[in-house]
Amino acid sequence: MITDTSINPIKLSLWIANGTEREQVTRTFYDEPITTIPDFSQDNLRNRVATVTFQEVYDTDEEVYNHASHYSYDIAGNVKTLVQDIPELEDYVQRFKRIDYEYDLISGKVNKVHYEKDSVDQFIHQYAYDEENRLIQAKTSADGLLWDIDADYQYYAHGPLARIELGERQVQGIDYAYTLQGWLKGINGLDLNLYRDMGRDGNTGASANKKVGRDVYGMVIGYFEDDYYPAGGNSRNFEPSYSPSSFSSASPSLYNGNIRNIGYTIKGLTPLTIGYAYKYDQLNRLAEVKPYDTFNSSNYKWTTSGSAMTSYKEELSYDANGNILTYLRKGAPSQVNMDNMTYNYVSGTNKLVQVEDAVSASNYSIDIDQQVSTNYLYDNSGNLIKDKKEKLDITWTAYGKVDSIYNDNTDLAINFGYDASQNRLSKRVITTASSDTVTSYYIRDAQGNIMAIYELRDDTVRWIEQDLYGSSRLGVLNPDSVVYPPTTYSQFFHHLQGKKQYELTNHLGNVLTTINDRKIGQDTATGDGLYDYWVAAQISGQDYYSGGMVMPERSFSYANYRFGFNDKEDDSDVQASGNIQDYGMRIYDPRRGQFISVDPISKSFPWYSPYQFAGNKPIVAIDIDGLEDKWVTYYQRFDQQGKLKVSNKNATRHFGLNTHHGYYGLEFDGWQPLGERGWGVQYQMEVEQEQFDGSVLNKQFTVFVPRNLSGIPQVQIFGSSSGESSPGSKADPNKEITTFDFDEFLKIMDPIMTGLGIEEPNFSDLSFEDQAVKLSELSKEVYDIKSEERSVYCKTCKKAFFIENGIPSYKESEIPASDTINKHE
Repeated sequence: MITDTSINPIKLSLWIANGTEREQVTRTFYDEPITTIPDFSQDNLRNRVATVTFQEVYDTDEEVYNHASHYSYDIAGNVKTLVQDIPELEDYVQRFKRIDYEYDLISGKVNKVHYEKDSVDQFIHQYAYDEENRLIQAKTSADGLLWDIDADYQYYAHGPLARIELGERQVQGIDYAYTLQGWLKGINGLDLNLYRDMGRDGNTGASANKKVGRDVYGMVIGYFEDDYYPAGGNSRNFEPSYSPSSFSSASPSLYNGNIRNIGYTIKGLTPLTIGYAYKYDQLNRLAEVKPYDTFNSSNYKWTTSGSAMTSYKEELSYDANGNILTYLRKGAPSQVNMDNMTYNYVSGTNKLVQVEDAVSASNYSIDIDQQVSTNYLYDNSGNLIKDKKEKLDITWTAYGKVDSIYNDNTDLAINFGYDASQNRLSKRVITTASSDTVTSYYIRDAQGNIMAIYELRDDTVRWIEQDLYGSSRLGVLNPDSVVYPPTTYSQFFHHLQGKKQYELTNHLGNVLTTINDRKIGQDTATGDGLYDYWVAAQISGQDYYSGGMVMPERSFSYANYRFGFNDKEDDSDVQASGNIQDYGMRIYDPRRGQFISVDPISKSFPWYSPYQFAGNKPIVAIDIDGLEDKWVTYYQRFDQQGKLKVSNKNATRHFGLNTHHGYYGLEFDGWQPLGERGWGVQYQMEVEQEQFDGSVLNKQFTVFVPRNLSGIPQVQIFGSSSGESSPGSKADPNKEITTFDFDEFLKIMDPIMTGLGIEEPNFSDLSFEDQAVKLSELSKEVYDIKSEERSVYCKTCKKAFFIENGIPSYKESEIPASDTINKHE
């Protein structure tokens, strides 16, 4: 279909009526099953999604499809059973993969996930929570009899995550510390120092954790000078001394939540402890990275003298749209010169057409080298279709996903398949000369997380991976078991160690090192034959440049691990060393620091180049799924339902009240230094009033209450604006500032609270701290406040749609979307 046809209703109707073959069709069925599946009953389907199917080529027969997800619900509307249906695996007796859920029906928490019950690939996840509904333990089992504790969680009294202990044998303890602002300050400590580690893991003295495996990594984040002081005094401080030091002086103090420097220790890498000092431009975009190896382990401090390393240094510059213009990237000490790149773009666009590199191509084989003037070619949608230097040819689906890649350098053809939600379902790697074919199949849960991966080769299906989850991914189990042809297994269950890999990550989710579920006993020099402490069995270790490329000579691996930078999957079949990554919605090239296709919701972010990554802030932000950047200088907490919430700290933490028809936003920051206004509590409010004529007047403003311990505080309302703009838009900072007494503010808030059904006690009768807490708690509730002109972006359809009757409609919207959904339901 051409664009002229798609935008003309008459031409479009004729095109459909002519019976033009439709491809890549997603269909959603409600209320009733469309097929019969052995031993599976679809219950409580009224007004709910029964099945979602995907057809590569449209067929009027509802039971003909390439993939389907079938749902069954409990009486509360929770998905109690999900069946992933892959017809092409029917000949291998692996067509249906079933996932059963058990819930606490009061809190909504997931208590147990049962994967493939009573099958050879059965696997069970079980979760326990404390009285505040916070996750405290994650366990797994292959049979429901022998259980492994994969993670134990401990929390500070004020809520944030304090410690995770990994493995049944406590192979690793991971300790977390935070600043007064709630920003993550450090993990464990630096230099693997037993006496500076927060948890004292493996300390043979009086430590309560002396039998926990000694740390294999740690990190300390710096924001501004004196940003942290331990409650127990400096004698227990995991943070080394900085001042005076060249490392500390290399980056100025920052007070906006951005990161000035980070120190890393990763066992097995050289240098063991390395520091990175960062500088940014006025838009907080990363401009410079200076590495330092001047850490003095004897004194646990960064030394006064010593200059930055020449190796691993980075410098970047950007154009007005956020496209990278120049990128200097130094290599390892054995060969410092790696990349000195200039990015050239198609005139008047954001499309990269060529990278010029002033460094010899012979220095490194893993980097980007000098390219011809038209190296990159794109289709009309802005998707990369050819990389001449790497000899890659790429085709795309109608949903903006990679359909196939041919690598002429390696003689590999890679074909991708997608499920009904447009998550990756399969990856077929074909060696064209020999026709040798290996296909990986991804089985996902109801949220799209990978549950298991199977590999088909020479008519044999192997179960190669089972992912482990707690509050996030903990690691993977590598069972390496044949599920087809059928195999006779022993009637006895075995508890084997060494098949699990746990991932240890930084604040961005970057996998810095992996360990297995074994710990190795160590005897001291006394030689009494008794183990004095234990160390983890380390499987891999790696460090990254800011954009995600693995640093040369700062990595090792004894076994493959699928995930790397930002905890995303590495497509090493396309490019080696994790230089192509799948982010879900898009494909990312860490060497370029850019995505290779246009951001599907770029209209909602007109200030960004549609190819940029994480807003060009890769030290403090991630790109969750290839759509938008998200700051991650965070602490972790759990809401009333026990679900993990991540509170971002780039400005104010946006909670808000998601309503059926609109948005009624409230923000609560606690006592914090908020820019020039000083210490106080800030609320971002968006009030929607229905007028007599049925229209909606939308008002956005910010309320700031300065901290005033001596009397009643004054309330400032600033950035007020009103109109029919879409909910979620920010208040105009150039509007007037209104100041009045707090009592007057309460008079305004009382009718608002009453309108939300909060009457006993009156909002004005609460203490100020309780009022702040009440506003924070409101963010967990849902209210029906009528509004117009609100849209949501559908990741599957790649379009924005209006909200009608509380649910996403199929009426396309031109206004910026205020939220995203995976698919229509």
